Amino acid sequence: MVKLWRVGFEDAHLPSEADIQNRLAITNPADIILDNKRQTVYLAKQGMEIDLGALAKGYFADLIKDYFLEQDVQSGMINLGGNVLLVGAHPENPGGFWRVGVQDPDQSRNHLRGIIQFQDGSVVTSGIYERHFEYQGQTYHHIFDSKTGYPVANDLAGLTIVSKSSLAGEIYTTLYFHLASQDLLAKLSAIAGVEAVVITKSGQVLLTEGIKPFYTP
Repeated sequence: MVKLWRVGFEDAHLPSEADIQNRLAITNPADIILDNKRQTVYLAKQGMEIDLGALAKGYFADLIKDYFLEQDVQSGMINLGGNVLLVGAHPENPGGFWRVGVQDPDQSRNHLRGIIQFQDGSVVTSGIYERHFEYQGQTYHHIFDSKTGYPVANDLAGLTIVSKSSLAGEIYTTLYFHLASQDLLAKLSAIAGVEAVVITKSGQVLLTEGIKPFYTP
């Protein structure tokens, strides 16, 4: 589906309904057959592909942090664009807190809606504002609904997950982005070790309880 739409590339376009339905027919995680013993992955239907864009950066960020810790790095920041992973405390800031900005979805890059201060953890952000295109007055972004084949249609503009590992942040930004903001907040509030900053299309900022002391507008 990602290859069909090409959102984020110069040839991004609105596919035909027939093409979308054809891709939906081969978009089903149940058709990915894993064999743990043999360490193999089998795709049950011809034409299937696996896109790791929703997980790869988080996975590699965690590996980089593990390597840093093995090398006795005491303090550091890993920034893979949308994925920020912190090692230890900041060596100069008061309280040892790192300051990680949350992008304002309605502004150009580096215009912040808020700042999160914390230590030794991960910040992962997904949003509809980075990769998108317009066609006949309609905006289409790059986060897809696997049931419809179209970009997710809800009230979310951006979702930032704060967690211990970057991979966990990737999983939750992908897994729940299709939910309405209030439902999303309720889901994430029930998960231990996970906090969130949710920004709606109307500009409202919603916070889980655990992140409130560490978030500055």
